[in-house]
Amino acid sequence: MKEIIPISLLFFLIILNSSTAPFGSVRSAYKHHYRGNIYYQKDDLNKAEFHFRRAFQSIPTNYGFALSYGVCLARNGKANKGLQVFRSGSSNIAREDPEYQQKRILKHFFEGLILCYDKNYDAAIHRIRKSISLQKQTPNAAYLSIFYNTLGYATLLNQGKADFGRAGLPPHYHVHKRDMDRAFEYFGEALNYNADNPSALYNYKVLSDTLKRTSQYNLSSDTTANVLKYVTEWNVSNDVFELLDFSSYEEVLFLLDISGSMVMEKVVCKGKDRFSVMKETALHILRKMPETTQLGIATIGGDCGTAPKLWIETGKIDIKELQQNITFLAPDGTTPLLTILQETPLLFSAKSKRRKAIFFISDGANICSGGGVDICDWSERLNRQGITINIFTFLDATLNHVNAFAEYSCLADNTHGKIVYMDNLRCKIEEYSFEFVESAQLQIPTLHKVACFGPSVKDLWAIYKE
Repeated sequence: MKEIIPISLLFFLIILNSSTAPFGSVRSAYKHHYRGNIYYQKDDLNKAEFHFRRAFQSIPTNYGFALSYGVCLARNGKANKGLQVFRSGSSNIAREDPEYQQKRILKHFFEGLILCYDKNYDAAIHRIRKSISLQKQTPNAAYLSIFYNTLGYATLLNQGKADFGRAGLPPHYHVHKRDMDRAFEYFGEALNYNADNPSALYNYKVLSDTLKRTSQYNLSSDTTANVLKYVTEWNVSNDVFELLDFSSYEEVLFLLDISGSMVMEKVVCKGKDRFSVMKETALHILRKMPETTQLGIATIGGDCGTAPKLWIETGKIDIKELQQNITFLAPDGTTPLLTILQETPLLFSAKSKRRKAIFFISDGANICSGGGVDICDWSERLNRQGITINIFTFLDATLNHVNAFAEYSCLADNTHGKIVYMDNLRCKIEEYSFEFVESAQLQIPTLHKVACFGPSVKDLWAIYKE
């Protein structure tokens, strides 16, 4: 007799299938998002928009995908659609997300930023002020600096759309001195929070020179040069422990890639191979780990199905023995990441309320199918077990490493972890997380002194229309 599926179950399956990406597309979505980030940093907005769109279409509930696609659309002249996309994605912030409160604050800022790209400055000002008010309750100096710079930009350009073509000048609009004064104060506030904010420095100097104000900041002559649009190295420390702070976890599993490629490539600035630097990094973390943390270790090497060289549960090894195990590790085989990861939950205690984390050090992407399981789909199971995965990689964040960073990104995103990588030439540890906040480096256009209303109006400036 043919089995009949209950209507309630059938309805559930339809909803489930309609709300998730098709099999295999999750990893593909992260690959598109990674490529989009790279092209966005290169200011290639058309290619960035294409890849962001593909990522968003695969997983429209992903906050990061909606944010990047929405902002890119706005910068590419499609602000209305961009605002719609971002609002749809920002409505899906999970309350259990450790950054829930910060993302709620950023929702107001990004709506304001998108409205700035649409030249709807009056509406933008309201949202940016809201983000500043909320951010002050959870202080973040770098963010507040960018918020104030954006507020100054919107204030200065909020002059209506009246065209003037008097005195033989090209079409332009006039700028009220009161708005210049107010914007000047906002740029000063931006520098109070971060004196190295390049766009705030540029904007502050332009108005300082225009208004002939005395500056309290050291404004060198090259401040007015074209500053970098995207600043991705703020708040970066050379100390990996400050970027990946494990002191808040009660159980930490070291997951170390001991594949042969780790000894084939050198970290140029150190004159050592990656394998040696990996061991140094792990030992450095151990020295700073609280004594109460339950530690464990596992290795990734050999081939698909090969038993790990080390496989020790958390709490079953003391720190001295763990240090010895790491010190005497030898390279072995390839990187069967997924097959090992699928078993790592067994190395943690069964205590569900414990804060648990994996510290994964690697230089490559997964090479095993893991029984047909997509690594990005599987990472959500890790999250449901309360395990965060933090990743340290030796790979540069470039288009040469799309597969690896796509996997790293979904592993970190789905478990609320972080990715850091080592700059091979400078030995600088950097967090991989393209920040659309830091990319909001808005610079005011050139102000021109005009005399459209004759000598009776002395303080009149204009901005020529693009």
